[in-house]
Amino acid sequence: MILLSAQNIAKTYMERKVLDDVSFFLNEGDKVGIIGINGTGKSTLLRILAGAEEPDSGNVIRTNGIRISYLPQIPEFEPHGSVLEQVMLHLPADLKEAKTFEAKSILGKLGITDETRDISTLSGGEKRRAGIAAALIQPSDVLLLDEPTSNLDIRNQYQVLQITRDLCREQNLTAMIVIHDLNLALRFCDRFLLLREGEVYRYGGA
Repeated sequence: MILLSAQNIAKTYMERKVLDDVSFFLNEGDKVGIIGINGTGKSTLLRILAGAEEPDSGNVIRTNGIRISYLPQIPEFEPHGSVLEQVMLHLPADLKEAKTFEAKSILGKLGITDETRDISTLSGGEKRRAGIAAALIQPSDVLLLDEPTSNLDIRNQYQVLQITRDLCREQNLTAMIVIHDLNLALRFCDRFLLLREGEVYRYGGA
């Protein structure tokens, strides 16, 4: 079943066309990697799919009732507060108590074992892990991740991607991920959207 589709998406910044007539679809269960050099519109496309930004033209069609969870390139946290509080910050109030154990479990799997630490004490890589946890804890059907392995060394990149894929399988999540390293992408993705100069150069299986 198609959960989300993009139809003829275009976006221009400062007279520069970042996305030009981009179309594709996301099937239930897909793990899709968005690949391309810097400036090809990967993050812009993900923001548009998440509803955080509007295209200049074209449409994003979401199956009725699907829920989308989005991790931006820079995770959004308050300046202070415990890691656990920040991970659960945007959860509906009636879900926070029920989701506490799950949040702690996900953080632990991602290597953050002291969820009482203040968010300001985390390194860039640890904040990225906390951001992944925050995205995974949201009730959702589609997970959109913008460079989830940035600020991590290569060993931890592989580990975090594998853990994230395992959690996606456990939660039956469809996922789309912006990632630069093809070797890393092959650990997570089964389909790829290759952008070149703002256009879809290739879309399909590995």
